[in-house]
Amino acid sequence: MSDMHLRGAHRLLGESSAAERCLQSPRLRAQLAMLIWWDVTASLISRREPRLPTAYLETLASYDDGDGWSFFTLTGCPIDLVKAMWRLSRLAHVYERSANVEWTMFNLLSVDFIADDVKNYINYEDFNFHGTGESGAHVNARRNRFHCIEAWRHGILLYVARVFTPKQDSSSMECIDHYARVIIDSVRCIPPTDAIQKQLLLPVFLAASELGDDVNRAFVREYCRHWNNEIHFYQFETVTALLDEVWSDWDEGTRDTYWWGIKTRHDVDESNWMARELLLG
Repeated sequence: MSDMHLRGAHRLLGESSAAERCLQSPRLRAQLAMLIWWDVTASLISRREPRLPTAYLETLASYDDGDGWSFFTLTGCPIDLVKAMWRLSRLAHVYERSANVEWTMFNLLSVDFIADDVKNYINYEDFNFHGTGESGAHVNARRNRFHCIEAWRHGILLYVARVFTPKQDSSSMECIDHYARVIIDSVRCIPPTDAIQKQLLLPVFLAASELGDDVNRAFVREYCRHWNNEIHFYQFETVTALLDEVWSDWDEGTRDTYWWGIKTRHDVDESNWMARELLLG
């Protein structure tokens, strides 16, 4: 998706009062939700300001899960975690700009608050099987949803750990390895026959960028190959190619400063509306 599409959508929504009309139609609200989702995920990886106003997200949040659709059914990510990602993309944009300005310090308190909220997020898809009376198929579907949410939750925590800390100490690296392991394990727990697994491309990319072993890298390649063949979404191939670049310079001795952001563009030219961005959602 090019930056032009998101800018154009914002202008169209503002000029035609389309945002107000969306409030009258569940179908249009779902379409606006997908635009917001693409904006959030693209801005997160690019570390830029989201193009669409937060008011759209807040308005749609009031309809979430009571409108015939929800952010989770559309994207595999719960609304509260979408909000966290939206705020983090803005903070990442400010953080990277401040890093290039002399005598400017970035206050990490807002980032810490968001990370704490994500850590304490209650995954309501987790439950005790005994005594529920639910069918096996329902239990399996619920477990898949649980693992999907956990992959997103730990993906956000991994993002925070990497983006907002330029040089990691040994304790931070242990956290990063833990988050990456949980993400990959969560994806493995969801069978590839369940379409919800395909929603995890972004957390898979974040986790895979930390992987140094051939077994896990092979799993990620197979994940991308499988879903590329199933739904023909070009970004699965894009991620495979990008990960090969990340892995080509991956070294255990330099992991404290080497991360995926070195290989991804974060300075989208404001004058080039046709600039393409990574869309992993």
